[in-house]
Amino acid sequence: IVQSKLPQPIIHKLKEIYTQNFNRNKRLYDELHGITSAFHEAKVEALVLKGPILARLIYQSIGVRCMKDIDLVVKEEHWPEIKECFLSLGYSLPQTLPCLTASELTGYTQHFSQIEFTRKDSIPIEVHFRLFNMGIPGKEPWLFEHVRNMDRAQIPSPEILLLHLCVHANTHNFCSLMLLCDIGAVVEHYGDEI
Repeated sequence: IVQSKLPQPIIHKLKEIYTQNFNRNKRLYDELHGITSAFHEAKVEALVLKGPILARLIYQSIGVRCMKDIDLVVKEEHWPEIKECFLSLGYSLPQTLPCLTASELTGYTQHFSQIEFTRKDSIPIEVHFRLFNMGIPGKEPWLFEHVRNMDRAQIPSPEILLLHLCVHANTHNFCSLMLLCDIGAVVEHYGDEI
């Protein structure tokens, strides 16, 4: 943005939005660190998706990319430990979540709704058992074989991240400019590595 071409009130408002988002995302990363530390102690594997990766590694500053939640992909066999980690951190599950086994939860999240842990004054955490929430829920054994690290968190490889962003944007009918910006930013950032 060329500042000289924008009216001062708009520049001021954009800076205010950026600062608020930066501060919110800083708290989000602190929270994510607490979650990944608890998972590490419980020997639970989890992949961080979308927002936290994009804001931290792809965009020039964590204040640029807005996030409404944190998405994590986990293995359903770790469900009891995952649930215990979140409950010990003060999170709660929706009261409407049926009492299901770990394998039943996979089908539930595939066809009905993601599992969302919430805590007062904190961003919601969405738990996914699959990278792709569509069709028949099948195992994705390759997913945890292609990971990288971001601080203490595991993240998908650039190819898997790009694939996930494309499928995610398609699921939402490409309804947001942010979805397209994320895809373009990942392609530009990783370039020939993809």
